[in-house]
Amino acid sequence: MISFGIIIIISGFITLFFNQYHLLKLLLCFEFMYLGILCLGLFFFCGYENMTGLMMFLLLIVCEASMGLSLMVYMVGYYGNESMKILSAIFC
Repeated sequence: MISFGIIIIISGFITLFFNQYHLLKLLLCFEFMYLGILCLGLFFFCGYENMTGLMMFLLLIVCEASMGLSLMVYMVGYYGNESMKILSAIFC
């Protein structure tokens, strides 16, 4: 189970490295890495009765995902697409 979580995190980093041009792909890579961290957390805390920390982590994941999607909707409405190249052109 530990190796499964680590493989998920590493594959998330690899896909993040290769798919860095679209915001939706970046958000999916982040969620994939969060899934790996959650798998590791479930493995390490499976014997404990109080899993409040994991529930707070799940709450953090959901809030991050909703903020990322709202940012993407704003970008599509304002700039016309969700490419990260537009953000780099704006900040230069």
